[in-house]
Amino acid sequence: MFACMFASLMTVAVTSDVTATAGMDYTSLRRTIVHTEVRGTVREDLEIDILNDDAIEGTEQFRLDIVHLNLDGSRGTCPTAGACEVLIDIIDDDCKF
Repeated sequence: MFACMFASLMTVAVTSDVTATAGMDYTSLRRTIVHTEVRGTVREDLEIDILNDDAIEGTEQFRLDIVHLNLDGSRGTCPTAGACEVLIDIIDDDCKF
């Protein structure tokens, strides 16, 4: 679970494959969050399920992108530097015998 702080009108959170594959390694996410109170900061929890399999794959990655949109449709800024793109590692828990 990722806790994100938002200070814009609308936020879109979406995952994309890097070396991990949506539907096989994790559950993809595309979520639009509409903020009714623009003046304050909103906390939203995003849950992304990691899918277990028996394949020995090593560490894989996917990306979570968060895009903030302002009232005029322009892109907003990230609340903290680098917070709009997060690389997530999935550590393989299968053993080689």
